[in-house]
Amino acid sequence: MPSNSNNQGLLSSWKEIADYLSCDERTSRRWELEYGLPVHRMEGAAKSRVYAYKEELDTWRKSRLNGNEAAAGTPALAPSLEKREGALAAKDHPHQGKTKKILLWFIPLAAIIVAAAVLLIRSSPGQPADFTINGSTLTILDRKGKRLWDFDTKLQTLCPEKEYRGRFQIRRPDEKDQPLFPQFVIRDINQDGKVELLFAPKTNDEYNNPGLYCFSWSGEIQWHYRPGRELQFGAHVYSAEYRILGFELSDIKNDGCQEVFIITGHRPQSPSQLIVLDCQGKVSGEFTNWGRFQDIAYLDLDRDGKKEVLVAGVNDEYRTGFLAAFDSSDIRGSSPQTENAACKDCGAGSERYYLIFPRTDVDEILAPDKESIESLQILQNGQVQLCTAVSNIFFILDSQLRPMDIQGSDSFWLRHRELRAAGKISSVLNDAYYENLKKGVLYWDGSQWTSTPTMNRNREERKP
Repeated sequence: MPSNSNNQGLLSSWKEIADYLSCDERTSRRWELEYGLPVHRMEGAAKSRVYAYKEELDTWRKSRLNGNEAAAGTPALAPSLEKREGALAAKDHPHQGKTKKILLWFIPLAAIIVAAAVLLIRSSPGQPADFTINGSTLTILDRKGKRLWDFDTKLQTLCPEKEYRGRFQIRRPDEKDQPLFPQFVIRDINQDGKVELLFAPKTNDEYNNPGLYCFSWSGEIQWHYRPGRELQFGAHVYSAEYRILGFELSDIKNDGCQEVFIITGHRPQSPSQLIVLDCQGKVSGEFTNWGRFQDIAYLDLDRDGKKEVLVAGVNDEYRTGFLAAFDSSDIRGSSPQTENAACKDCGAGSERYYLIFPRTDVDEILAPDKESIESLQILQNGQVQLCTAVSNIFFILDSQLRPMDIQGSDSFWLRHRELRAAGKISSVLNDAYYENLKKGVLYWDGSQWTSTPTMNRNREERKP
């Protein structure tokens, strides 16, 4: 079964980190100790396996080149020294003598600056790198495990540390191979050269959700977002009891700053929301779906250099999986529903596409209530692969979200065989079976469902 996460930006060893920085492993280890090279450890211990993100390494390297921190003596200085030494070695240089004098004057000055910079770095407070949770209190640690600061959530039912360890920094698959989004991230989200900490406290009873906090590296609350508001769906008004199911960071606008994509769900009813915040915590997008979101991905569908936002999950009214695609700068409204489930307060959705997928005779028996799209993956050829939760069917779509192929997994084949042997289904798994599923993919054209691949025609008319 394919992975549910995209780890192309993840480096999982000192060798990969060193190769990416074009140095040896010994040098990269020294840069971590002396210059704060942003690497992470799986278990928080000094000898544990390390990993790093290309994006963080690029930011670190850029800050060194721009001189944002104590640049003298850091790796950013090496290229300039090489240029000076190369110029000195050129025997035919007309100002060779003058260059030697300048270099002789520069070397001791550089040594003084290096010594001062190292002393400053070693004496400055540590940078946040890890955490512990005791009772209701979050404690932030540096790379050596030294306590930096505390934050008391005042939640007596706050989930224990183990819950956040599995949802720290990056998304991971759970025991059912479904994506688990982070609820705690340490990363520089606004390109100021210092890390921020994003923390979404979670309680054991899944109530009393206080929202998402963004802290500065020193522990000051920079902003706080709490999701949820009363909304009317059909004839019913649902409360503001929304909890954060996870969030993910992505520089979708390619401006160097991270957008925050938050997935929320009503407790205990069907409405869910995708909330987009900028790096300052301001809402830039909000889309409501009648049913849970399961996965999110980013793909340039029209090859204009800007990635669209793709979300997948389940539409509870239609009892089946869905896929929606949005322009990154225009995420609003609500999913297309009948009058009984339509959101009266959200308006029509701004999605380019909204697709729902056919169910199989296998999942209709195994899970008569509903089927879901549990994972969304962008393949190397630019195609979109969706996997259903119960039947484990794979829908392969092209960049225009047209169905190219439908494949059954081994588990689907086994379940189909068992149900057929028990006399509960009579279908045969052949080309015609999968072709009928392909024809069952439906698109919302703005007014009705159609099997013809089409965009939401009304989205441009509603664009602000």
